[in-house]
Amino acid sequence: MTKVDPNVKRATLQPHIVTNVAKGAAVSTDELRSYANLSQLGYNHGAVNHSKDIWVSGKHHTNNLKGFWSLIKRSFSGTHVHVSRRHLSKYPGEFEYRSSSSAATASPRSASWTPITASGWCR
Repeated sequence: MTKVDPNVKRATLQPHIVTNVAKGAAVSTDELRSYANLSQLGYNHGAVNHSKDIWVSGKHHTNNLKGFWSLIKRSFSGTHVHVSRRHLSKYPGEFEYRSSSSAATASPRSASWTPITASGWCR
C-alpha cells in the first residue's frame, strides 16, 4: 500500500499502520523516531539504523522497500520527467500495481507500506 502523507510525524503515520497492519505482524523500519513505539502497540518491530551503516538487524531490513523506491525515483528522472503535486499519489500507485502484478506470478512477498511526502518530489 502506498500513500501520500503531508509529513512523517508519528501522529500521521501510526494511524495508517494500526488500521492496515495486524497486531503481532513483523514491521521493519528505519530509525525514524515516528516508529519508535510500534512494539508497545503490539507489533514485532525491528529497526535498522542506516545512519550507522546498519542495513540488517536479525530478520529486519528495508531492502525490498529501497528497491521499490529505486524504481520510482528512476521513473521520476526518466519516464515521468515532471512530477506533479496534484497527481503525486498516482506515481507510486502505478509502481505498486506493477509490483503486485509481477508478484502474482512469482513467489509470495511480504506486504510493505511506506509514507510518501510531497516535499522534494514535486515542482
